[in-house]
Amino acid sequence: MISEVAHDEPVEIVANPSENWPFVAPPIKPILGPIKTLAWPRREIDIRPLVLYRDWLPSDPVRAGGSIFLNPRLGLQIGDFLLATHITGKLSRIVIPPQFGTIRQKQARVAVKPKADKTAYTRLLDDDHFGDD
Repeated sequence: MISEVAHDEPVEIVANPSENWPFVAPPIKPILGPIKTLAWPRREIDIRPLVLYRDWLPSDPVRAGGSIFLNPRLGLQIGDFLLATHITGKLSRIVIPPQFGTIRQKQARVAVKPKADKTAYTRLLDDDHFGDD
């Protein structure tokens, strides 16, 4: 049940999906329209419908795709997939990618720069070694 809260009433924040929930970014497909429902087919006969605002949250409910935040309690793993039903009635498949994580986790991964492999060839071309006598 969803209820409206007065703008000046103090409210305890239960979750902040943009910070705490991992997300996927399915491609934007305007012809399909916005996603209406999501389901998680864990086995052939076990398809679990996900509840909007409890299990998942679109970043923009009227856009046909874009970021979808998923409750970490679901326990989704890389390679799992979700079935999205769009407003047009068409289905699409959303695969959990290897880079699945929260915004902070993705920012941390980008911030870590891999060290370039040094070989004999790259050392010869390195500017630091030229002019040293």
